[in-house]
Amino acid sequence: MIPMIPMIPHHRVPDPDEDLRTLPSEGYVMIDDPDPRDYPYEPTFGGICEPADHMPFPLIELQNQSAHEITRMACGQFALCHIVTAQNKIRAMSDGAEPVEISAKDEWERLLQKYPDAQYAGSTLQQNLKHAQTSNHITGYSVVTTKEQIMHALAHQRYIYTGSANGDWRSVRDTKRYRVRRDGKFVGHIIAVGSFTADGVLAINSYWPKNGIFFIDWETFLAHFYTKYAVSDSRDEAAFSRYREAVFRQRDFI
Repeated sequence: MIPMIPMIPHHRVPDPDEDLRTLPSEGYVMIDDPDPRDYPYEPTFGGICEPADHMPFPLIELQNQSAHEITRMACGQFALCHIVTAQNKIRAMSDGAEPVEISAKDEWERLLQKYPDAQYAGSTLQQNLKHAQTSNHITGYSVVTTKEQIMHALAHQRYIYTGSANGDWRSVRDTKRYRVRRDGKFVGHIIAVGSFTADGVLAINSYWPKNGIFFIDWETFLAHFYTKYAVSDSRDEAAFSRYREAVFRQRDFI
């Protein structure tokens, strides 16, 4: 069993009197604000399959956060929309229907109506999850803390939603691997995790084509990422079972 590893500290929260629009993007993005009422993850069916038999993340069109100025701070919405789009595609593949795609830009603009300061300070994992749930894009989410829980969630298409503060994103761009920054700077960013291997997890980023899909080893993922949420949609459980039966014949995944 992997022991629980303490989370790294929160980012600095701006003083209420500061003008958020004048602040640099580094060091001020508050992406994790844990709620003690969040449910812990509890496996409800099935076990952890071997990595070679793991159902991979379906092939989706990644939405580009850098395409619009208004979405500069919208990484949380883009990561969550990638999860929702993937789950919708699984349901559509199982039902023989066209998948419903969620626009991250549209959801971000809706979120800004609730939290206007997010345009300059960014949004938290929890704000985005609650918005997705009240918008009926997901039915629930729960906190995963161990390698075993993460593997179980991913094996059953409950994709992981999390973020970090110390990523070396040049390394991600150049090597497709996550590395920890060594210069002491903090750059908050939210990602989705869609699959795992024996050595780590495969993450889906909202900046492409330079660093859309990348790898994070287990030790780094467990030690250097914020609260990790398994995102679920109970409406899709039957579809996930049908997807599991058909996926290796279809081969439509990353």
